Amino acid sequence: MGRTNQVSGRLRRLHTTGFTLLEVIVALGVVSVAISVIVAMFSGSLTLGASSRSANAAGVLAEERLIDLQRNPAGYDWAGLADCSPGELAPIVAKDEETGRIDPPRMGEAAGEAIEDTAAFFERFTWRAYAKKPEADAPYLQVIVIVGWPEQARERSFALTGIMPCRLVEGAQ
Repeated sequence: MGRTNQVSGRLRRLHTTGFTLLEVIVALGVVSVAISVIVAMFSGSLTLGASSRSANAAGVLAEERLIDLQRNPAGYDWAGLADCSPGELAPIVAKDEETGRIDPPRMGEAAGEAIEDTAAFFERFTWRAYAKKPEADAPYLQVIVIVGWPEQARERSFALTGIMPCRLVEGAQ
């Protein structure tokens, strides 16, 4: 009887000191699900970061274009505004540049590869602008600048609205 207890005690100790095949398979399944979730979250955060960078750049570009429209109205063609009734949008076109194209910012003496990467990033962006006189006797124009870019097989855009005095634009009075 003593020998049987010894054998069963050893078997119990052997059985409790390791993992069964089923436990190992379940643990591997849990780890693989956790890793796939982490990889998906990382991929999503990269996509969100790129989208945020593009939206931020579009906001800066729209603001720069709106400031240029306000500071240099003679550099743009406002002719369509004279034919519009109050509240109607008239397109604004730059006189001296390719329609809708945005040039990358000037970077000084940066490395050549950085300049090429920046130029490629900004080539995707386009702009268009509109002006309207909200009322016939309003002393100001409402100016809308829209910057667009392709992202994940769809077109995204950012719009910025500002005002400027009619006296700065020929034909707006």
